[in-house]
Amino acid sequence: MFGSVAGANWPAECGLPSTGASSKQQVWLIFGATGTIGSQICRSVLERGDVVVACSRNVMTSVTVPPEWADRLLTIGCDIRLRSMVKEVVDKTLQRWSRIDVVVNTVSVGVVAPCEEQDEHDVREQFETNVMGLFHIIQTTVPYMRMRGKGRYVIISGIAGMLGVPGMGPFCGTKWAVEGMIETFAYEIEGFGGKATLVYPGTVEEDATTKRAPAWRHFVIKPMGEEYQGTPAEHARRLILWVSAHRATGVAKIGEIIWELAQCKQPPMRLLLGSETVETMRNRLRQNVEEVEDWKFLFTEEE
Repeated sequence: MFGSVAGANWPAECGLPSTGASSKQQVWLIFGATGTIGSQICRSVLERGDVVVACSRNVMTSVTVPPEWADRLLTIGCDIRLRSMVKEVVDKTLQRWSRIDVVVNTVSVGVVAPCEEQDEHDVREQFETNVMGLFHIIQTTVPYMRMRGKGRYVIISGIAGMLGVPGMGPFCGTKWAVEGMIETFAYEIEGFGGKATLVYPGTVEEDATTKRAPAWRHFVIKPMGEEYQGTPAEHARRLILWVSAHRATGVAKIGEIIWELAQCKQPPMRLLLGSETVETMRNRLRQNVEEVEDWKFLFTEEE
């Protein structure tokens, strides 16, 4: 059974694979491969026999894998803010393995500070990385995916893409932009077999194997002015730290789920991981519905 959204048909279920291996080896292009989530996705994919092109802005950091996996791993330095570097990565992937099956983007930067106190340079940096970087990835890879008539995109989003978080205004702005772009993009590529999914991992716990920091530590947390002491902006900062310590999602599980997601015949538009992420989305949707019901008398006729 299918439902229609904006002209695109979506099935009632996703059809996850029942085994731990895919029928055909896939080539994964992973941006942000040395971060907490990115590195675990690389490991989960390689464990299952697939090929990984691991891209990272920090060329001094590499993805460490057992020697027997080395022939299925290519590590390339890439700053996704530069379209030329993204194109070079795509070209090298196609030269080496002749195809790209799954594109993953985990790259994200943020600054924690009230909107009034955010530096213009920092705001532009967030949009250049989180929005324009993703745009470069899409525009550089989609012509090839369209030519093949298939392809998967897995884009890591987060709670900031669902609602506004005090103290993270520009970062939320980038994530809301990503939401609109990827949802639209998913409809655009559905006609030629392309699929795109936004993944919300919530707060991620430290990787016990690599001791990598939780995902929230890629934020720059700036000193807060006296005017915002005791406000929601300060509370949000404390909440980030509390959630990461008490309700974090296991990063190894995330890696497994992302691999399974790529095997789905009909993946979801959005995939929520972690209890606080599910609760946040439910609360957000409930709030939206309640607000519509409370104020609809202004624009609807009485029955």
